[in-house]
Amino acid sequence: MIVQVHDVGFDARPREAPMTGHGGPGSKTIATLTMNPTIDIAYDVARLIPTKKLRTGDEIYSPGGGGLNVGRVLARLGNAVTCFFLSGGATGHALNELVKQQGIIAHHVAIHGSTRLATVVHEHETGQEFRLIPPGPNVTAQECQDCMAAVAAARFDLLVMSGSLPPGVPANFFARLKANLSGRVTKFFLDTSGEALSMALAVGGWRLIKPSLDELKQFCGKDLISTQDVGEAAMKLVRDGKAELVAVTLGVNRR
Repeated sequence: MIVQVHDVGFDARPREAPMTGHGGPGSKTIATLTMNPTIDIAYDVARLIPTKKLRTGDEIYSPGGGGLNVGRVLARLGNAVTCFFLSGGATGHALNELVKQQGIIAHHVAIHGSTRLATVVHEHETGQEFRLIPPGPNVTAQECQDCMAAVAAARFDLLVMSGSLPPGVPANFFARLKANLSGRVTKFFLDTSGEALSMALAVGGWRLIKPSLDELKQFCGKDLISTQDVGEAAMKLVRDGKAELVAVTLGVNRR
């Protein structure tokens, strides 16, 4: 099965209060993992002008990073979800507080490095959006092990691993974690990129993966011109046992 979606962009505007819940009898418990979370900062500005002090409007701070974003949506839909994430430094404390405000069950793993700040600037004059995304803090081998142990100690049915890996985390981290949890976690979902995605696909057996069009091209080693090409490449991943479902994000200019 293939799902194709379009990238609708980042929006840090606040939403309605979360509708947390614990599901009905027999419902599945869900956990998410964010190895490289952010505090997302969004500004509006009339026009970006080099070297000038620019007055901004609509300043918004939100907890960000793949797994946290997934967890916020799942909680609003009434699902029981626990979000695991790394956090450190003064910005890490701020992230922890922002996560609490979302009303989700959270488990942060403390690290020495400071949680990154990601900035999005919307320019009114052109309607363009500018995204500034740092690589994230350096994470030690011990901190990686602490994170893996924290997730392994919890009880849940489904695990969503989403987002990039910060410096210091080995590219096979997601693949290793899946191997460690296989047997008691029923389904694994993955949204990552680069070498981490390639190593995760090598082990296969994912319930769902969500590569971008460029990531799918890179993994296949060829250009994908048409939507049919994309569909065929995604179906090959299914046939090869890499994932049961493949969602390919096509980007804002793809139809």
